[in-house]
Amino acid sequence: MRSLTLLAVAVTLAALALTACNPHPQGPAGTVTGKSSEYHSSTKTRWYFLTTSSRFRVGFGTYKACAPGESYPGCAS
Repeated sequence: MRSLTLLAVAVTLAALALTACNPHPQGPAGTVTGKSSEYHSSTKTRWYFLTTSSRFRVGFGTYKACAPGESYPGCAS
């Protein structure tokens, strides 16, 4: 019984960890028409953006993988 409880807790924590790994919600599907980035000197971080029908923030991997003219979110996978 105790092992089932521990297993349930482990599965719940794993699910929470996986959902926490994606800090940016998925943007609207469409053809990538632009890419941009902004450097924030106060926090020494860079934010990456793609544009389809609107501009939205993405992670570096998605920014690097998607070139203008490609279909988003297909290029991100």
